[in-house]
Amino acid sequence: MEEDYIFVFLAYIDDSGTYDKRRSYQLMTAVVLPDDAFRSIEAYAAGSLAAYIPDDKAERFHEKFHEFKGFELFTGFGPFDGIDETTRFKIIEFLLSLAQRRPFP
Repeated sequence: MEEDYIFVFLAYIDDSGTYDKRRSYQLMTAVVLPDDAFRSIEAYAAGSLAAYIPDDKAERFHEKFHEFKGFELFTGFGPFDGIDETTRFKIIEFLLSLAQRRPFP
């Protein structure tokens, strides 16, 4: 008996504004992923954080980290406070390389 599989795509939609509520802009973006790719992307992203965060800052980082926010990574805010720009930008480069290597629709 041949089984039929239903493949789905997951769309992650997010908005990015600013902590300055007097600003009147908002950026919306979406990433569409095949359902079977979601877990591996999530693991790669989490692994990059673990690999790049210096040991002496890891405990504080994990205490403050609740949700990944690109704005915080880029600016060194929130859990990335105290993580030098070079390290933060290496994480960004790694995450962007994931998107480049995967055949996302």
